[in-house]
Amino acid sequence: MLTTIIVLFVLLQGAVVTKTGSGQGCGTTWPLCFGKVIPYNPTLETIIEYTHRLISSVAGILVLITDLNLICT
Repeated sequence: MLTTIIVLFVLLQGAVVTKTGSGQGCGTTWPLCFGKVIPYNPTLETIIEYTHRLISSVAGILVLITDLNLICT
């Protein structure tokens, strides 16, 4: 259930990234943000894109854990 809710947040935040034009808010240094793990002195676009990356990472990890749990049971 938690994984489903987090993935919903990923979907909603992806819409925010698209609508605000924040897709390049962290530059092209994926998975880092302008070459750093945590951006220094971020703009609003950077905050939007960075939080989307963080939530997506958490969702990905939760999906893997859920899949492994289903396979092992």
